Amino acid sequence: MKNNATHGVFTPKSAAPPTTAPHIQTLHTALIHHKATALIRRKEVERLTALSRSRLYVLMATGDFPRPVSLGAKSVAWCEVEVHDWIAARIAARIADRALAA
Repeated sequence: MKNNATHGVFTPKSAAPPTTAPHIQTLHTALIHHKATALIRRKEVERLTALSRSRLYVLMATGDFPRPVSLGAKSVAWCEVEVHDWIAARIAARIADRALAA
């Protein structure tokens, strides 16, 4: 997954086609309309993704997780919808893998 800085949208490297999981599209649409401007702190990102702090930073370094937004000299937060997009992409990839295996 790569962070597409040009458009400010997190775009997964290998997302499943939208037709694979329509419930993912519905979730994504709802999040965009209601949480497009919400910022969340690292502890919440860890809770939502079940990833450790070190794993988040490894994924960010490889471009596989959205980068945070600077809030000040020593403060950052993540765009909530980008984190949810990452989670949705992981779920969609799992669904696609299962469909290929069947």
